Amino acid sequence: MSTSDRVSRDQRWAQQIAEGKYEAFESLFRAYASDLCDFVNSFVEAPDVAESLVQEVFLTIWEGRDSWTPPDNVKSYLYTAARNKALDHLDHAEITDDWRDATSSQEPIRRTPLEELHYEELREEVEAAIRQLPERRRQVFTLSRQHGLTYQEIADVLDISIKTVETQMTRALKALREELSAYL
Repeated sequence: MSTSDRVSRDQRWAQQIAEGKYEAFESLFRAYASDLCDFVNSFVEAPDVAESLVQEVFLTIWEGRDSWTPPDNVKSYLYTAARNKALDHLDHAEITDDWRDATSSQEPIRRTPLEELHYEELREEVEAAIRQLPERRRQVFTLSRQHGLTYQEIADVLDISIKTVETQMTRALKALREELSAYL
């Protein structure tokens, strides 16, 4: 199917969904759910969580079908919504973990001298690996992971496309995994 045919089909489904036609909703779901699950799983690294998040995206569409007006490219809309859902999930998980850590023990983390040495060594290796990334890749990684910016915000800050942000982030994570594989 050509891109223009897919776009036309998706727009037709979107219109029918807005009219309350469940068959169109089901067709849209079947066309994209599997690929969206794979995409979201690349963020959350948990297939069951990815599936649940994608279902939430589609549930939101169905529940708001009366006022749902996606842009011309429904596929792009779905991927953006799925990415945002995944990032929201990760942000929430991080906040929950931080809160759990803060409330589970009032005492600071106590490490043995050997553990402290290993921790310090790992921290230095991570920082060195980040410094070795090409400049643009390092900027994207730092804005995302250390400053908490969304991909859209990073694209706006660096004046690049979201696709470039996604590509640079994927490459950064791959490079860091390879560089730090001895510690994983």
